[in-house]
Amino acid sequence: MTDGRVPRWTALFREAIAVLAAILVAFALDAWWEERQERQMMLEALDAVAVELERNVAELTSALEYNEGRAALVGEVAAMSVDQVQALDGAGLLHFSDLPNYQIATLELGAATAFIEGGFLSVLDNRELRSEVAGLPRLQIELDEEASVVLEQSARLNVRVLEAIPLDAFQSPGGANSPEATRALLRTTVTDEGALRLFLGRTFFLNVLYAGELQRTRDRLEEVRVRIADFRGG
Repeated sequence: MTDGRVPRWTALFREAIAVLAAILVAFALDAWWEERQERQMMLEALDAVAVELERNVAELTSALEYNEGRAALVGEVAAMSVDQVQALDGAGLLHFSDLPNYQIATLELGAATAFIEGGFLSVLDNRELRSEVAGLPRLQIELDEEASVVLEQSARLNVRVLEAIPLDAFQSPGGANSPEATRALLRTTVTDEGALRLFLGRTFFLNVLYAGELQRTRDRLEEVRVRIADFRGG
């Protein structure tokens, strides 16, 4: 006689193995799908970082060009005489109307911060690019460190110029942007050596030290943008 329990236990074992295999396959498929979704979300977030980098590069380029223009104006004023200032017409005064101004760059970092805080760095399987993206928020701190020197120098300049310009120059239509105020500013700059030195000093910090930091930051952002494009395959 043959005991029927052996085939029955064998069948049960096979069924258990099949169920276990099905469960493991389901877990594997679920993990694969979650990993695929997580990677897709990471790529979309990385694309947002790339767009943000492009805008930041444009912002830094704009600041560099604007500040270079202000440096050129200071150079023109340094070579002028009081008679030349007095002879300026409306167009000439308008040319110098934004002489005291300059640009300090503020980076957009929302997409980069969201990428980091969203935990996508661990999904980014490119070590160099991961390191570059992780360091993006630090760039604004480095820019601000150099900008603080420009801001300090500009504050000293503003005090010196405001003390020297007659009050009535600011009371005409247009206030500080009026032709009268611009002429007074120019006259003060060409006659007051201290004011001119402050203008030249701020120009040095703005267009040598700070400009150098702007250029370095722009180059780094462009490098990260290119890395992202290479990583994305285009």
